[in-house]
Amino acid sequence: MTFLLNGIRHIVSEASKTQEILLKIGDGEFVLVTEQEIRNLLPIQAYSQKQLSNVGVREEELKRFVELPVKKAIAQIRSDIRDTAAEN
Repeated sequence: MTFLLNGIRHIVSEASKTQEILLKIGDGEFVLVTEQEIRNLLPIQAYSQKQLSNVGVREEELKRFVELPVKKAIAQIRSDIRDTAAEN
């Protein structure tokens, strides 16, 4: 899998025999990482169709499904607003 984060290309690869997860950032070398480290970099939520049907009927789950992907961005925006208010 390849994705851009902060304008830098990241490549995630899994060794088929050992199931080890490797990460390459920019022009660096592939390094061994954990699933959690990848989740921290790229917080993706995956659902089956049945799970999505269940999420759609529970308001709290639906709210989490929508808000989780942008949670860090929202927190940063709130922090920026507080910093700007404190400067004025």
